[in-house]
Amino acid sequence: MQNEFRAGQCNGAPGALAEAFRFEPVFPFADIRALLPPAPAIRPVTVSTITVR
Repeated sequence: MQNEFRAGQCNGAPGALAEAFRFEPVFPFADIRALLPPAPAIRPVTVSTITVR
């Protein structure tokens, strides 16, 4: 029953099963966010007369 509910949350087909696992961010995973370059600036996009930001 629980796996069918999880499959529904994952947009699974009727009768499909899914399992959920817990992720613990411990070794050997490293936080590399400080090594990445900064994200580029977001520029507005104009589609006809509508400006999307």
